[in-house]
Amino acid sequence: RDRAHTHSYRTMVLRSALPLKLRLFLASCFILAHIPVSHAFVNPCATTVSSSSRLSALQMSASAPSWADLQDKLPSTKHDGPLVFEEAALDETVLSNKIVIYVDRNYWCPNCERALLALEVKNAEYVKVLIDDDYSEPDRLPRLKWPDGTVQEGKDMYQILEKIQEEHSDTKPDLYPNISISVDIVRASIERRFEGIMPRYTLPSSLTPFIFLEECALEKDPLSQLGTTEVCRDDDVVQRFKLKVSLEEIDEVLEEYEDGPYIAGEDITAADIYWAPYLERFAAQLPMLYDGLAPRSREFEAVKDWYDAMDQQIPCYSCAVKGRAETWQTLLRKFHPEIELREETVPNLPTKRSFDANKVWSRYAKDRAFLAETPTKEVAARVVRNHEAWVIAATAACPSIDADVGLRELCGMLCTIDGFDTDAAEAAANLSDDARE
Repeated sequence: RDRAHTHSYRTMVLRSALPLKLRLFLASCFILAHIPVSHAFVNPCATTVSSSSRLSALQMSASAPSWADLQDKLPSTKHDGPLVFEEAALDETVLSNKIVIYVDRNYWCPNCERALLALEVKNAEYVKVLIDDDYSEPDRLPRLKWPDGTVQEGKDMYQILEKIQEEHSDTKPDLYPNISISVDIVRASIERRFEGIMPRYTLPSSLTPFIFLEECALEKDPLSQLGTTEVCRDDDVVQRFKLKVSLEEIDEVLEEYEDGPYIAGEDITAADIYWAPYLERFAAQLPMLYDGLAPRSREFEAVKDWYDAMDQQIPCYSCAVKGRAETWQTLLRKFHPEIELREETVPNLPTKRSFDANKVWSRYAKDRAFLAETPTKEVAARVVRNHEAWVIAATAACPSIDADVGLRELCGMLCTIDGFDTDAAEAAANLSDDARE
């Protein structure tokens, strides 16, 4: 998903001082994040292992299941998932009578996240097309093509959400419920309250929204990944008290309906979907800029409850759509190196004891035959589906190991453990040296 911090993750994975369990976990993240597999294997053989400690090829082969056996253990690999195309390789013949959504390949575009979340919440079937974006035009994406011939773009975000509800009105939840006779709280929260609450005269950037003043210069930079770069000074950053006031007002909005944690109360609506990408970035980026300003904290109790509810009660959000806190922090560092930032670790998921990531994943995977039953098995399934490419990349980086056998052994282990359990470390310790590398 994210290319911005591939190098830093790769370095962390390859440092031999890291515990084995952590190295395995980070390597798994490469798979789930869709980072090219070759990145995960760059020079992992820097630490030499004596031949006496290495299991023989015969022993390894005997302990490693075949790819066919792994497919039997992972039924999800025998089912096709939703169609995803590169724009240049788009097969128009399969698009008839389907919803087609064009999104940025990095998944950094807030409007793309809004549209994808709405489609997922409605359990809609759609085809995804990945395209390049320089993020200079916030309303360029997404682009939706509907079976009836209608085409909508990012500037039509209000209408896109309305259209998704209209086309899937029989599927709960209702994105525009009638909460009050006198006030349409959902549409009001989208069309008026959102802009009114965010700090005024700020840049509605896709990557670092509402943090920098409009006076920041947007300059062309031929070396920049995005083609343009915002040039800001320390005094161009919005004053702390303004963002605190915005968070206090958001907190008040979320407290208006006491029957649930969402903007309109008990269920997620289009208003929550509209606000989500920006609150997501706030949670990650504001603690880096301002001492003690943490949106996901008890200082803003209703806001914290909203974050927790989105992660726990809306599985498609935390499992498929939401960006990681590390992503938004990396983008802030990368594209604003002129700003002195604090080093802050922000939780990606609820920290309360009642939160069970496996249960959330199981709810998301339940009616999706192409997904494995646990996150750990999903890691194995992604390797199995694309094992030819993994074997080639691993063999090229580590010619001294039997990459095919090592990968099969690793996937076999992933099929037997719970990745959130302490048993994972014990299972990893029993892997052969080739499988570890």
